[in-house]
Amino acid sequence: MTGMLQNFQKSFDDLGVEERIDIYLLPRNNQGLLPKIRGGESFEIKRRLNISESFERWEVAVQKDFPLSAKTVAHILHILDEHRLEVVRLPDSRAAVEFFGPCLDTLCVPKMRRLFKSNGCRAEITHVLISLKPYETVAFESEDPNEIAGNLEKFHLKECDNKNYGAMLREIAVPS
Repeated sequence: MTGMLQNFQKSFDDLGVEERIDIYLLPRNNQGLLPKIRGGESFEIKRRLNISESFERWEVAVQKDFPLSAKTVAHILHILDEHRLEVVRLPDSRAAVEFFGPCLDTLCVPKMRRLFKSNGCRAEITHVLISLKPYETVAFESEDPNEIAGNLEKFHLKECDNKNYGAMLREIAVPS
C-alpha cells in the first residue's frame, strides 16, 4: 500500500492521520444499516439508500454525541426495528454497548486512517484490526459517481471488490 499512499499524496490534499477505536453494532436482520460508536464519543447509524452497479449510496440517519437522551434512543430503536418496553437515557458508549449489544453483533475495530481530499471527493487509506488480524482498506466518497469511477480507474482499483464496512465485518468476524 506504500505505492498507493504515495500516489494518493500526489493526487489529493493530505488531511492527516486519524486514530480511533470504533465499536460496530451490526444488525442481524438488516444489511443496509451500519450502526457504530465512533471513538467512544458519538453514536452513528448510516443507512444504505441504494446500490447502482458497484456503487453504494449511504446517508447518515443518526449522529449524536453522548449522552443519548431517551428520545434519541427511541429513535435509534425505531430505525433498528427493535421493540423494547424500556427506553432509557444512555450516558456513554459503555451503556450503549450494554443496551444495544444483546440484539446486535458487536465488534471493536481499532483503526488508523489517512484522509485525503480533492475537489468534491474524499478518500482514505485505513489500517484496521479485525479479530486480531490486520487489514487495509481504501475508500472514496463523493456525490458524483463519475468522480469515484475516475479515481478507481486512476488508482487501478476498478477490478477490486467493493464492500462496505458492515459487509466486510460480517464476512470476517461474525459467525453465520
